[in-house]
Amino acid sequence: LSTTNPNFGDNVQLDSVVMTIPYYSSRIAAGDNEYQLDSIYGEGSFDLKIYETSFFLRDLDPDTDFEQAQKYYSDQQEEVEQNIIGQPIYTDANFSPSDQAYVSYEVDASGENDTIAKTPAFRIKLPVTFFEEKIIDKEGSEELSNNTNFRDYFRSLYIKAEPNAGENLQILFNFATAEASIDLYYTTENENVDGEVQRSRGMYTLNIAGGNSFN
Repeated sequence: LSTTNPNFGDNVQLDSVVMTIPYYSSRIAAGDNEYQLDSIYGEGSFDLKIYETSFFLRDLDPDTDFEQAQKYYSDQQEEVEQNIIGQPIYTDANFSPSDQAYVSYEVDASGENDTIAKTPAFRIKLPVTFFEEKIIDKEGSEELSNNTNFRDYFRSLYIKAEPNAGENLQILFNFATAEASIDLYYTTENENVDGEVQRSRGMYTLNIAGGNSFN
């Protein structure tokens, strides 16, 4: 959670949920927005699915009396898949990465809208209903009161890529950058100085950067 115990306001309407994980990339020429991806291996596309799982990515290893960091290994895929919850929350049977910069619309320090070009990223829309139930409807709950509770409540997301016939695409994501996040965009009701009810925009962030992950 970017902030614990969030207050979303009155009559919240969640409009969209966007997951962003940057690729490793480099700018082709100074001053322009053309990039070359440094983290793509092979070519083509793959079958992409994202699941929620109950697999707990703990920080410390209980077998060492919680004195050493927990180790994770690439052969634990079956263990992760045994903890999948329900159907995938996102699917794309022919996913391939884009080397294009994307545009982010943000509010600057003076309250004005600002348009910013960002480096290429894995950027997708996740289901609004899922995050309404998982986050928005949990306002004021113990699950959102602190990050220890939250990480036990919403344990992990599993991004699964399976090869399409005759294609061999692989991608290395940049999980370390602060841009790696899930952003919830919503509107809420409030009164202006004249007592009129109006809707204003808000955004709440679930940080991916700094969390535990393994391939």
